[in-house]
Amino acid sequence: MAVEYVDGLNYAKLAEKLRAFAYRDIVGLPFTYDVDSVFAGGKFTGAWAYGVEIPGEAVDASKYWTTAGLRCPSDAQGVAVWTRRTFKYPKAAVVAKIPPPQAGAYYYPICLFNMASSELGGPIEFHSYGTDYDILAAGAWKTGVSHPFVKVQNILPSDYSTAYHNYMVKVNRWGVEFFIDGRLRGVVVATQSDFRYQLNNTLPYAIAVGYAALNSEFCFGLRVGNTSSNPADWGERLLPISPHYVAVGDGEACPPRALHLYVSGSDTRLAGQSISSGSLSSHPIPIFGYPNKTLFFQANQAGTLLIEVLTLTGNWRTYDTNTISANTLWWYKMTGDAVLARLTFTPTTYPCSISEAEVVLNA
Repeated sequence: MAVEYVDGLNYAKLAEKLRAFAYRDIVGLPFTYDVDSVFAGGKFTGAWAYGVEIPGEAVDASKYWTTAGLRCPSDAQGVAVWTRRTFKYPKAAVVAKIPPPQAGAYYYPICLFNMASSELGGPIEFHSYGTDYDILAAGAWKTGVSHPFVKVQNILPSDYSTAYHNYMVKVNRWGVEFFIDGRLRGVVVATQSDFRYQLNNTLPYAIAVGYAALNSEFCFGLRVGNTSSNPADWGERLLPISPHYVAVGDGEACPPRALHLYVSGSDTRLAGQSISSGSLSSHPIPIFGYPNKTLFFQANQAGTLLIEVLTLTGNWRTYDTNTISANTLWWYKMTGDAVLARLTFTPTTYPCSISEAEVVLNA
């Protein structure tokens, strides 16, 4: 007889949801899971190898997951391992050389999955599914509305497949952050609105805004395999992530952030830039979900600082306009809420040098 509760989790409900989802709504493949051995012992569950161990019990994870990485044999469609417990607003990190995207193969260096209910069961993933790497935040299912995702392939380190880098996904109350080597490189803002906004493969960080009703607790897992359900198309796949180079834990719902402002679409900070003519705009700032938003700016010439916000109609609208004095630190608390904000500075005299440009976000 199956155990109903393990480690405080409702095993029976988890098993039911695993069977019900079977990933059909995620990748369109007819996977079938046996979950009688979900909590087989250790920090991770046993490993599932679709087409080999299924139907049947999960095997010890070490059969497929070693210091060389998570291996999918050529006679399996895919392999996955999952944590025994869930994590609240998790931060999940791996140190790895990640494989280049490959037609017919999928690689999930970070996968966070929630089984709380059919309305809140979507995954949050850093993955490649036959094509470029992206960040997906699939919260609630909503008919006719695509889950928000943003492509990050072109902003991965140039040596991502040959050198070790630290990749981290942080789930927040308002959405998802993606970090590479400690730098924010991707943001998905979950608005529960049908409005979609995407800046793919864009420095300093890619941005997506869209419908995703996220829950707060997720299991952590790794997945690797073949995109085709036809055994004739299967090949051996390796996700070279060692169990010793994985870390996951609970996080804050809305962690404080102090962010440099960057030139729009560039990895160049506004602070230190010189303006010889016209204006200079910042990259969009993710402010959604933060009640306390303080902007700081200083330049050696006076000028006008325009604050704009992105509305759910897809327009940048003026939020406020401020006059800036030369060589004086200007600071401003935004009391209104918005999804994204940006600054545009127009000096009265040229050339002009910017010495300060940042934002502090706090719950």
